Amino acid sequence: MDDFNHNQELISKEVNMAAFFQEQNPDKYYSLCKSHLKFIVDSGPAVTIIDELFKDIEKASKKGFYININTPYKRKGNKSGNAGSVPLDRSDQAFQLIDFISNEECLKQEGIFRKTGNLSRQRELKERITQGGTLNLDDGYSVHDVASTLKWLLGELPEPLLTDRLHKAISYIPDMVDLNLAPNEATRQILISKQITVVQLLFLLLPKTNKKLLENVLGLLHRVASIEENKMTASNLAIMFAPHLLCPRKMSANGLHEVARNIQQAVCFLIENAQGVIRVPTNFMEDMKKYRKQCKGSISEKSDLSGDELDCGKTKYKFQRNTAAMTYVDRQKTAEATAHLDTQVALAELYAQVQAMPESTKKTQALETV
Repeated sequence: MDDFNHNQELISKEVNMAAFFQEQNPDKYYSLCKSHLKFIVDSGPAVTIIDELFKDIEKASKKGFYININTPYKRKGNKSGNAGSVPLDRSDQAFQLIDFISNEECLKQEGIFRKTGNLSRQRELKERITQGGTLNLDDGYSVHDVASTLKWLLGELPEPLLTDRLHKAISYIPDMVDLNLAPNEATRQILISKQITVVQLLFLLLPKTNKKLLENVLGLLHRVASIEENKMTASNLAIMFAPHLLCPRKMSANGLHEVARNIQQAVCFLIENAQGVIRVPTNFMEDMKKYRKQCKGSISEKSDLSGDELDCGKTKYKFQRNTAAMTYVDRQKTAEATAHLDTQVALAELYAQVQAMPESTKKTQALETV
């Protein structure tokens, strides 16, 4: 358990450092995401999907905004709102539902997420969520009541947790490689690792609230699928959750039927690899650190780089085929960043430490101060 908690702390620190970098350097953040994705996805339909994704992001940036890292949704009928029909500022209630279901005895219940439960109790629980009331889950609710309500809550968001923007890219993950062509298990694992890395990079494009809730949902489903007593597999869990996690709300019934196989396989992949897909890629973390060092003036113009040069906005990155290491070469931006870089690094470390604290009033006050 100590190793698990330590690993979770490391993941939390990585995610928070990346989020801070995104806030402080959005241009560089998205350029890095694009560069890494383009290095891995270098052929086939996936190239077009990635290009379209970043055209959408670049179009949004020209209008004066990037992906909101906190709340991406708007309340229906309210153009100035920040939330959907079940606001993401109520995500703490989703976490309460997840915590209740995460009890070991609940996880063993046969047909969890498949059996309906008591409809009248569920109506009561849904009203409490919608009105923002206290849930009091120990007040006579069964695991099936709570599990069905969690599915409902996710389905009521105006966009799926993985967002409309990432729908095509995530849906293509199962078709990105053909595992049946792998000559041996070692090659098969390399191909799966490639898929996981692509998902990790795509997850970096999610709003922060989505990332946190998605991490908890996938972790829960992974645990459910690992317990034989409940007779629930990753595959049948994916069938039930794919519409809530990945399917655009405006998609027609015919459209859903056409993509059902892909989105179900994609969500099944996420459930099976839940512990890996939530990580920040090692190369991405290394390149953020290299960017900071190079902003201090340690740019090597004599590096023997082979491969391609990718121009992402105003920032150019060169990367080696062997290591996918990016080198920032914008001298003007380097000079501008040098003066305040040390402060940014210190703030990033402090921000990550505060984010790793348990949820409390003290944490909220500390975040406001930072």
